Order: sequence, then C-alpha cells, then structure tokens
Amino acid sequence: MSQELRSLKFIDPRQWIPELTGSEVLDNMPMETTAHQAVQTIVAEYNRISASLAETPEDHRPRFRRIDDRTFDTMDWHISFLMGTGFSQKQWRSVIRGHAVTGDIIAPIRKLSEATGPAAQSDCRSGR
Repeated sequence: MSQELRSLKFIDPRQWIPELTGSEVLDNMPMETTAHQAVQTIVAEYNRISASLAETPEDHRPRFRRIDDRTFDTMDWHISFLMGTGFSQKQWRSVIRGHAVTGDIIAPIRKLSEATGPAAQSDCRSGR
C-alpha cells in the first residue's frame, strides 16, 4: 500500500471539515474564536500527517481504540478510512476494488469489519 499512499493527492480541508463541523461552520466562523482556532489546529495536524504520509508511508500504521490489554475496537478506524477514500474515489478505486498487481490489499480491513465482536491483538497482527 506504500506505493498507493505515495501517489495520492492532497484533499483540500474545505472538502472534509464540514464532515466534522457541519457545512455552515466554514462560511460563518468568526476569526480568532475558539472554534476557528480548533479548526486551524485540525487542519495543521492534517497537513503534518499528509506530508509525513507522502514522505514515509511505511512509518504509518492504523490506530485502534484499546478496549483492554488484548482487545481493540477497530470500527472507528474502518469508518474513517472508508469515508476518507470517498473524497478521492478515482484514486482509491484500485485499492477498494482490488488491482491486478497489488491484489486485494485491504482484505484485512474488510475481514476485521465483518467481525461480530471486538478485534483481539492477534487479529490485528495476522489480518485474520
């Protein structure tokens, strides 16, 4: 997946910020308010991650919410990943649908999303 990450384009935050804040926020947000500072902080972090993904995609791993020492909740990550691919469907098509060379590289994501319960640590490592 590293090659796919290297070739992805930057998604303008104005496309996805409304998913977090509502569509009216960007149009009516007064400057120098706490809300404006919060959005600026989110965009700055997005820019940092975006640059890091472009430079060293191999350094990035999914982050799952820990339920206990052996169990993780992966649903938030799955939903966020799939929502993110929706902003650039053409570029993600080969990843989502599979590719002749790379195959179905998101099979582990799909497999975890089909699980009926929380993922155990061993599931996250082996892609079961």
